[in-house]
Parts: sequence; structure tokens; C-alpha cells
Amino acid sequence: MTFCDSSFLVALYLGTESFSETAREIVAYFDRGIPYPWLIELELLTALRRLLQGKAHVLGKVLRTIGTSRKEGLLVECDLEFEFLLRRALNLSERYAGPLGLKTLDILHVATALELEADTLASFDHRQRALAAELGLKVLPSALR
Repeated sequence: MTFCDSSFLVALYLGTESFSETAREIVAYFDRGIPYPWLIELELLTALRRLLQGKAHVLGKVLRTIGTSRKEGLLVECDLEFEFLLRRALNLSERYAGPLGLKTLDILHVATALELEADTLASFDHRQRALAAELGLKVLPSALR
């Protein structure tokens, strides 16, 4: 299963980001829905509201598209045990925060992927990609342009 972080989903849904085309190409190959836990929902919606501030019409259209993706099963809600997620994140922080220069949300995204038993992380964030690769996850795209 592929876990998509918020940088990937912003590119996918906003459509105007430098990685938007790459995100669309990658999603075209998915054979199952994208896990959509609360952390990613919060991150995605916050980013979109920040990026589209003052553009209510565009924001509304993007939010409707996300709603359609949920109804059609492209985005699949999933629950996580918060305590287990935080314990895994604390472990990752202890081992990798310093050496990889990670921030809390970088660790939480990758910990979420691990908790969901993903084997692949789709992300445009360099730090998350480094951590995922260190932990043996496949990373998409294979390289950033």
C-alpha cells in the first residue's frame, strides 16, 4: 500500500504546484485507495486554506473535489491508535531526528505510514523521503526533479 503525505496530496489536488503532474502520473497507477487518516486530512486542509486564502471560489472547488474523492474511494478514511502512533514517532525521533534533521511532522507522517503498514511513501518532502528510505520503504517518485 502507498501512503501519500500532505505535500503529495496538495500537489495532486491543487494542480498548480510544481509537482502536480508527477502526482497525477503516480496516482494513475494506484490499484487501491489512498489512506486518509486524520493527520493527513488536517495537514491537507490546513495547507489548502493557507495557500488559497482570499480565493474562496478556488478553495471551494478543491474541497468539493476532495469530497468526491472520498465518496468514490480514492481517499479512504482510516483510524489510527493515537498512542501507538505517538510511541512509534517518539522511537523514530530518538533514532533519526538529529542525524536526518527531522521535524515533528516529518516523523509523524512516516510513523503514520508505518502504523498503516504501508510499503511505499509518496512524498515531495526531502526529510520524509530520507527517513522512509532509511526505514526500507519504497519512495515515490523515485527521484525529485
